[in-house]
Amino acid sequence: MLIRSVATLFLLFAAPVAAQPDDAFIAWARGRIAPIDSFRALDSRIREARLIGVGESVHEAEPFLSFRLHLLQDLVRRHRVTALVLESGLPEAMTADDYVHGRTQAIDYDVALPGGYGRLVEIRRTIEWLREWNLGEGKQHPVAVYGADLPNRSGSMVPALDRLQELTNGNAEIKAVIDVLRPTATQIHAGWWKGQSDKYAALPADAKAAFTTNVAQLVRLTKDEWPHRIALVAQQDEEMLRLGAFAPTAPRDRAMAENTLWVLNRLPKGERAVYWAHNAHVQKAEVTGPPLPPGRYPNAGMHFAAALGRKYCAIATAYGGPSMDKSTPPMEGSVDGTLAKVAPHSFLLLLDGKRRPKWPDDERPMRFQVDHLNVPLGHAFDAVAFFDHAIRAERVK
Repeated sequence: MLIRSVATLFLLFAAPVAAQPDDAFIAWARGRIAPIDSFRALDSRIREARLIGVGESVHEAEPFLSFRLHLLQDLVRRHRVTALVLESGLPEAMTADDYVHGRTQAIDYDVALPGGYGRLVEIRRTIEWLREWNLGEGKQHPVAVYGADLPNRSGSMVPALDRLQELTNGNAEIKAVIDVLRPTATQIHAGWWKGQSDKYAALPADAKAAFTTNVAQLVRLTKDEWPHRIALVAQQDEEMLRLGAFAPTAPRDRAMAENTLWVLNRLPKGERAVYWAHNAHVQKAEVTGPPLPPGRYPNAGMHFAAALGRKYCAIATAYGGPSMDKSTPPMEGSVDGTLAKVAPHSFLLLLDGKRRPKWPDDERPMRFQVDHLNVPLGHAFDAVAFFDHAIRAERVK
């Protein structure tokens, strides 16, 4: 009996243990990670890029915001980045650009970056650093600030109409169309996209049709670069209201891509732009997962990849430790859970390379706000910045 027991134990310990699906990836990644602040580890990929997307898996979270600021500073100093494009309304962000260039001496952050975005301490630090850079050391290569998003992040068309009226002051024909649009835009104004969408849905059919016609008229009437872009943003907002946020074309993401590529085309040869948005707007793979309605949605990152190829670089952020919403550990087998096994500390990981395992090619859950999206990490991103934890970002009260 003793001999049989010993033999059984020998077989248990000597028999090869079946490799876990993520073991090969973990071993591969451990040989490639760099400290979280070793930005030169990204140079081989960034060097060929004109547009660098830097995501966040959760909005308004640290340390994502601090990481993006420090990376931006490095990109501005070493890689001729001269434009920062934010996931914020394009018409409103013009105010932030005036401030960082010294055209104005003060900024109302609630106006320039509405929806609470401008109340984040790290966002204010970013804007203040850009102003300091532009007026000092970086005077020869100043950095502009743009919004990629719909006005009030599609909570209201009113900021676009206000900005357009300001830019075309004296054009009676354009003002007449704005005056016709304004009552409806004011009526459906809301603090966020769902509120405006619900109010729009309640409009009579003829009011919706007139709204579409008049917005298109603004686009036809505007000729100069900035007024025309603002009119197009108003039309993008109208299109999202008419088609729905989760239409198969994903109109908001398409709008952010169009606006960002317009920014890129304004830059002189050799200059680059950084795009800050949620991972879901940065990634180069369709967005899909249980928190969203069934379907697969093309996002801004896919449009960038189609337009720019290898000249678009997408960097994700992810985190381990307790989730910010429920204090639960990372899901086993998820992107976050697997990255947490690579190292017990924060790190940078470039995802391309020879002999990369198959693991990053398959769709796996990845933390998204308070839930998860399904993401093929290696197809969606060129690199990932992983943090051992995340907390709510500091806000100005």
